Amino acid sequence: MERGKRFDVKKLNTRLALAMLIVAISLVLAGSGCGWQTARYNQLKLQSTMDNHAQQIASNMLRIEELAKAINDVAQNQAKLQEQIVAVQNNTDLLRENMIAVLKQLKEQLSQISSQISSTGTWQK
Repeated sequence: MERGKRFDVKKLNTRLALAMLIVAISLVLAGSGCGWQTARYNQLKLQSTMDNHAQQIASNMLRIEELAKAINDVAQNQAKLQEQIVAVQNNTDLLRENMIAVLKQLKEQLSQISSQISSTGTWQK
């Protein structure tokens, strides 16, 4: 009977080890719960940042499309302007040729008048 009254160290050690294991598991689970919350918060923050960046990219793409359209319009206007410049140059060349022809005719007419005056004598006053 002495044995029953005696304090059993092995049982105590086993129970103590089991209690420590339960406490350790509880602490680990509690710590991992905080870790999960932090990870979830970081994930939401990252998702928000990604959404903001996606909106900025969409906005930038819209601006790029508008700029590309404006550049295309400028290029078309430049092409039309170049066509108009060529037309004006052609008209100027044609006008120059016509003016030269008219001046030649005038010169010939003046020569004829001059020769008629010379052949008839002097001008009568």
